[in-house]
Amino acid sequence: AAAHAAAQAKTLGITRYRRIPAVRVDGHCSPAAVAPFHVTFILREVLKNSVRSTMEGECPTAPISVRLKTDEGHLGVLISDEGGGVKPELMEDPECLWNFRQISSSKGVLLGGWGIGLPLSRIYARFYGGELSMSSIPGHGCSTILHIPCLDATRAAFVNM
Repeated sequence: AAAHAAAQAKTLGITRYRRIPAVRVDGHCSPAAVAPFHVTFILREVLKNSVRSTMEGECPTAPISVRLKTDEGHLGVLISDEGGGVKPELMEDPECLWNFRQISSSKGVLLGGWGIGLPLSRIYARFYGGELSMSSIPGHGCSTILHIPCLDATRAAFVNM
């Protein structure tokens, strides 16, 4: 799911910017262990934001890091970028990022398209019993964390039909 989401984000980034920063994926998760469509959607939306903010930030060549870890029935994913972070006043309200609206980076660069990617991603994560959270260092970058339970065999067969 992570490699597929990274490839999709890269394609979108290249279409817009003609080049993109490296996206480094470390770790692996079996697609059968999670809801692949929804996890790919979540990772693609976060990676699109990371690509956009990195390319429009001060260091467009800074790599984006994706770390995956499956442990004790859960998938953990950490996506980190150096795209300038989110304005501090937007981070003061913890729910601000998750509302359906567009936000801008710490430098005022528009980060999103329609403002539905992150909120819908969080809804998907919570639907599967997980969580999507973000932290930001203004002027530096963001880290986004996805925790989601792996599916048992019965649910995996149903979801992956």
